[in-house]
Amino acid sequence: MPPLLRPREPTTITLAPRTATVAAECDVLVVGGGPAGLGAAIGAADAGAEVVLVERHAFLGGNATAALVMPLMSFHTQRGVAPAGATADLMPHDHGPGDPAIQGVLRRLLERLEADGGALHPSQQTGFVVPFDPEVLKLVALDLLDEAGVHVLLHAFATGVIGAPRPDGVVFETKSRPATATWPPSPVRRSRSGGRATAWCSR
Repeated sequence: MPPLLRPREPTTITLAPRTATVAAECDVLVVGGGPAGLGAAIGAADAGAEVVLVERHAFLGGNATAALVMPLMSFHTQRGVAPAGATADLMPHDHGPGDPAIQGVLRRLLERLEADGGALHPSQQTGFVVPFDPEVLKLVALDLLDEAGVHVLLHAFATGVIGAPRPDGVVFETKSRPATATWPPSPVRRSRSGGRATAWCSR
């Protein structure tokens, strides 16, 4: 199948200006519903912010669900040695029990996954990684956002920002028409460099 090549002498046309629906005004806008986006959105909501999370797919989880990147790697401090006769175990023993090095939202996510039958508890038999069911992860992520009061917009791809030099909105392409999400002109949070941190991109 021959690819479509770039024209040697390209011509251009002028497109008509577009309008976009103002879909949301929020304190914190999170672009991307992967593990980092979930942590940012739920953490901000727990701190009292009005949060909107926007995801381009029809589901959450990032590459863990969209690309089946699994299992979740070990988060324990101790490295281990495979015991004799353990060749039939599910995963290699490259980590030991140690202490878990995670807290907060990720810990809540893993505990909920286990409780809903969507993940195995890290152990000697799993090599202290976490095998999980991506379909259960999608549902658990939605439940956690719902419980935290985070508003979610799916099927929306971020394509641009509004405002310069300090953005105060993001443009999304949706299934129906362009949409925007904006935040107040006064910064809700400041990064270490002094700039606004009211929009996070988790990708």
